[in-house]
Amino acid sequence: MPQELYEQIRPMLLFGETAGERAKEIDVPQRTLSRKVDEFERDGMQSLFSSGEQGGERATSKTLPPEIRQLIVDLHIALPTMSAARNCRGVLHSLRQKARS
Repeated sequence: MPQELYEQIRPMLLFGETAGERAKEIDVPQRTLSRKVDEFERDGMQSLFSSGEQGGERATSKTLPPEIRQLIVDLHIALPTMSAARNCRGVLHSLRQKARS
């Protein structure tokens, strides 16, 4: 379910497609898409999971700072053929290298 939800809002997040355009393409209410994008921009990947799956909206040690999340999004835009997981590993590897130097 989280992957499906992300795929629904991805063109709006990455390419600036409007909620109205996307709603017509995938037959989902425009308001729902707008709300999901707002939640994603506010809460990041955690917003893709129901509160029961993630234990509510509490921050954890696994929550990435907004600047790191933005780096991952920027990487995905620059290299769209790479998977999100691979992009995340690349960002985390770079951060570890910077911390060591």
